[in-house]
Amino acid sequence: MLGRRSSNQPDIAGIIEGVAAKQEQQAPAEPADAEVRKLAERLDLLVADFGQWTEYKAASVDYVRQFSKELAWHRVIRVWVAIACGVVVVGLAALLVTVLCLSDRIFGDNPGNALTALIVACVGGIVVVTIAALRGAFAPLKERNEGLPMPEHIKQVVELGQGMFGRG
Repeated sequence: MLGRRSSNQPDIAGIIEGVAAKQEQQAPAEPADAEVRKLAERLDLLVADFGQWTEYKAASVDYVRQFSKELAWHRVIRVWVAIACGVVVVGLAALLVTVLCLSDRIFGDNPGNALTALIVACVGGIVVVTIAALRGAFAPLKERNEGLPMPEHIKQVVELGQGMFGRG
């Protein structure tokens, strides 16, 4: 008798389905659900679009190859710019030391404002060049590569990933 169910007892699965249907009708669609549905539709479009997989794969491989070359050249250029900034800073510091040591011969007994202006210019130049070099060397990867071209299908995948996992 325990394993039997009487015909008067309602079916549990039917009750659960009925309650779930009522709640679904009463509860308005949440904005998060709409966002998920929108992202799912976009993902479906991207998956359908990847029927052209061989073209996208070739374009992606070419893009990665060119991007890698460009990054290598950017590294080389950044090294040379850092060396040039170092030479400018050392040159300005040498000029400052030379002017300070030889100020009597260069400006005479009364250097006036000329010596002060030269000291301020050298120190200011050193600070500006150092800040510019450090800011460029330690810029985030996103800022450094912001203007580089990217194939459209890779942009779509990146945007979809940012939408799904949050912007970062």
